[in-house]
Amino acid sequence: MRLADEAAYFEAYEAGNLAVSEEHDDAPIEKSWVTVGDARVTDECRKNATQGWIAADKAFSSGHSRPLAHMACRCMLSQRLKVKAGETWEL
Repeated sequence: MRLADEAAYFEAYEAGNLAVSEEHDDAPIEKSWVTVGDARVTDECRKNATQGWIAADKAFSSGHSRPLAHMACRCMLSQRLKVKAGETWEL
């Protein structure tokens, strides 16, 4: 992949992860770092993924608040609504 193509891919992927992370700013959201799970996943991304679900306002172990951690990163951000038993939340 050419550097220009790689940079364009990075920017598009970054925009998608940013959109997911800002979708419901006032909701009780948890997030998780998701890798593609192959041999090319970096140690940094693997460590972020092993954290599991964390509060949406916290940083992952790498210091990033969401993927992408580096130019070749293929990770995604997953989010879920955090509710306790018996609670309801309207979006």
